[in-house]
Amino acid sequence: LSSTRKAFLVSKVCHRESESLQRVLSCGNIIESLSTAYQICPSGQIHEIWEFFDAWTLEITRRGGTTNDDAAGSNERDSSTELSFCVQMFIIFIRNVRTNKQNSTEIRTFSEKTMASSVATLLGNDISIESISARCDYFLRQGLNLCGWLVDIHTRACFWIENFHVSYHGSYSLLSQDSSENKNFDVLAYLQNVVDMVLASDHYLDWKNSYLKNYWKSASDDDSQRQMEDAQIPLHLRASLQRLALHRIHQLHSMIYYSKRDEYEQIEKEDENPSVASNLLVKEAKMLVNFSVYLASFPTDRSSSCIGSESLWSSLVQSLGIWIQYSDSFHVDLFLVWFFSALCQSNNISTNGTIQLHHTDKATAVSLLRDASFYDIHQLSASFFTIAIKFAMRHVIGTVDSVDQSSETVLMLRKKLSHGVDQTQSACHTLLNQANSARTGCNNHNISSVKRYDEISTCLSILAGAPLELSISPENISLMEGLVTIDLIISTAMKKLEQEERSDWTKLEKALATNRCIIAGILSRLLKGERTNSCLDILNDQLLDKIPNSSNSLLSSTSDALSELLVYCVEYIEKDTTILQSFFDKFNVLIEDKGEDKAVFRFKTTLARAIMKKMNMLLRRNYFVTKSATSSRKSAYDLFLEIARTLRRKMWKDIVRRISFNENSCCNSAPSYALLLASEMLSFWGYFFHRVDNSDPLDEELRSTYKDDVVKVFELVSSSYHEFSATLDNFNSLKYF
Repeated sequence: LSSTRKAFLVSKVCHRESESLQRVLSCGNIIESLSTAYQICPSGQIHEIWEFFDAWTLEITRRGGTTNDDAAGSNERDSSTELSFCVQMFIIFIRNVRTNKQNSTEIRTFSEKTMASSVATLLGNDISIESISARCDYFLRQGLNLCGWLVDIHTRACFWIENFHVSYHGSYSLLSQDSSENKNFDVLAYLQNVVDMVLASDHYLDWKNSYLKNYWKSASDDDSQRQMEDAQIPLHLRASLQRLALHRIHQLHSMIYYSKRDEYEQIEKEDENPSVASNLLVKEAKMLVNFSVYLASFPTDRSSSCIGSESLWSSLVQSLGIWIQYSDSFHVDLFLVWFFSALCQSNNISTNGTIQLHHTDKATAVSLLRDASFYDIHQLSASFFTIAIKFAMRHVIGTVDSVDQSSETVLMLRKKLSHGVDQTQSACHTLLNQANSARTGCNNHNISSVKRYDEISTCLSILAGAPLELSISPENISLMEGLVTIDLIISTAMKKLEQEERSDWTKLEKALATNRCIIAGILSRLLKGERTNSCLDILNDQLLDKIPNSSNSLLSSTSDALSELLVYCVEYIEKDTTILQSFFDKFNVLIEDKGEDKAVFRFKTTLARAIMKKMNMLLRRNYFVTKSATSSRKSAYDLFLEIARTLRRKMWKDIVRRISFNENSCCNSAPSYALLLASEMLSFWGYFFHRVDNSDPLDEELRSTYKDDVVKVFELVSSSYHEFSATLDNFNSLKYF
């Protein structure tokens, strides 16, 4: 450390060498090595190192502020570089010193001494909103940075104090001084005055009332950014003030705990005038949360970060578990909007500073996504699913421009996104009905820039990977129409790209497959007797609508969603006698398709197999004991038998023909899909004949041919064993059979 300090004195003759020393701290390995060294530093060395940094900071500050000659500009530049390096090194030391019961008293003393010396010199003894503008910008910024981390270590040291009572302006606060010799140096009063000034402004009130509404209504992030005016805090001070506010929130969190503990003790002792200090502390914490989130929503100066390239949102992430306890729904929603924006942001960034900001925010969001405790924060988990769906809907709607951007339906949907779930659901319902009326309602939509496809796919992937328990709430289930809207627009876009170009086909297909996985998950969580959702009828049409050249992942997710929709219809049949019948009527239309193309057959047999497999599972669980028929309607069991008979009548011959490998080209016969469907059909009828009597002549006729069907399929499989073993898909279907 002493050698580094001397190197700055030598480098005064060459400013380039001074800047090289500053860039040393951009190396992650050096930061990690220093952090490790400080963490294992013996307690006896803490005093010496602390005094070293404190004296160095004072020396730079006094040297930089006493030059009045022609070299003042050069001296100020050298001082700012050295001061930045010194303060960053000091902060690395403060962040990594481990406090314990033995050194806590000493560290509190060091913190208070540095506040009265280095920080007071950097900020000026008379600290106020009026006088602070006269200070050098780099002095003020570094002073606030150092002050924030001193609050942090002082709070950690105070953790080890036993049997003390919190005083709002006492030694625990650190920010407020009671001594007469330094009565004007009150950082806490300065911070509170800044917060009060900002939160009382019309700009802040307009921001909180309209920011999210404008975001949901805007067509792109650029549109929402243009609506943001400049914050009232100077750009170079935002990161420093926010960091100080967050450390103060952490300090208040501890103070609130101890204050409430004292208040409970007073209540137990039946004190006539119990203290209510915790209410004042909670109020201050909430104000600081408002202030910190407000600053984070505006662009920041990258050079104002204390260490490395740290955004204001990253600072919020580091203390997420603390400040979220004093937030409201607006802060939570805004944080989740940033979270999804950071994860889904396009890589097409123009300036170097923005690239750095993008990578920093994305790395921070990814680390948060991989943290299991993130989903345990109930304030976030309650809104996670809702914000994710609205975020995806916003970008999906943004893919439709030209005529449809000005259409009343799309404009209404974008507007309703900002007014809660019920109105969003209503707007989705209108859009779905209009687009579904001709089943080609979106075919004339012009698809905008493909940059949104990655964002949509990423957002849906995050949602699919989140714990499914987050979706179990009436509010989230009511957003099913939003998911169906996403499904409708993406599938239509895929058809359009199929006709024009295939470069973005994979992105859209991945998004559609993921969306249907989410739909399947929500359908599986719908409780018995839940009110029917009108969008499910359109969802049924969507799932049965053929998409050419669908991948296995899309077919699999479509099958899962369709089978869960079948269970939902069975559950609801006692309240709505037509819902299951309508499901099978639409499925019959798919079966009627006699296309010889492998893609059509693969699509048809995959969905048919999913339905038969689910029917087999329900049949073996005696699921239909309570689903008995009445004189006015058929039971679910009767409808299952009807669809099984229809499948055998319509598709059995084609299935046998494809299993036999008698096509001109084996690769076009799709034997694996045929054999899988045959397995489910034979399994269904085998169990059916095992459990029913012989009273039905139609069933008796089927029984007489069932054995022949089984023998026939076994013979075909045996004779074509080598062909089935040739590919993995065919061999897996053979094992399943």
